[in-house]
Amino acid sequence: QLFSIFIISILKNEQLNREKIGALLWPNLASSKITNNFHVCLSQLKKVIGNDYISYKSRVYKLNNVWIDALEFKDLIHNGKAMLNQGKIHPAEIKFKKAIELYKGNFFEDSYDSWVDEIRNELLSLYRRALLMLGEVCLRKLRFDEAIEMGKNILNLDPFDEEGHRFLIRTYSISGEKAKAINQYIKCADLFQKELNCLPSDQTQKLYNAIVG
Repeated sequence: QLFSIFIISILKNEQLNREKIGALLWPNLASSKITNNFHVCLSQLKKVIGNDYISYKSRVYKLNNVWIDALEFKDLIHNGKAMLNQGKIHPAEIKFKKAIELYKGNFFEDSYDSWVDEIRNELLSLYRRALLMLGEVCLRKLRFDEAIEMGKNILNLDPFDEEGHRFLIRTYSISGEKAKAINQYIKCADLFQKELNCLPSDQTQKLYNAIVG
């Protein structure tokens, strides 16, 4: 858990002191016990990763010289989005593909702490966004099968992702698969009606109406 706190502090660009770590790991313990627990955990962590990777300066503990896949993942998506906005489609595609390859599922999947949930949800949201942006790149390049795959991957994450449904509807329509576009809308509408007791948004309905004429 101490290692995960160090990782999260880097991802959130936050500084860590002993008090903050103690409040996260042992919120109900007295300060004297927290101090003892902290030094035991820190000693164990140093034995695993080595003394050189943890520094202490001005009451702040920091993890150094460690490659973090989640940080690389965030940077790839950020840079890819910037490139896409600049019209640099091919370099953006490379960034998105690398980011998607890096994502291996939920961040610290076995941890149920709220401070892990925040990062986990952020990374999942970024992964979904990378799928959508890569799908848009494939659509621009008229690589319809790949674009459809990205849309389906989004819905595998969340069947209620309406933007994912719209992307598939639009992709099917642009690729000349009008029947599949209509069927995708029907799937979306039926799911929303059955599970949420509501219709798709006006934006989705307008897209559907434009396709059916």
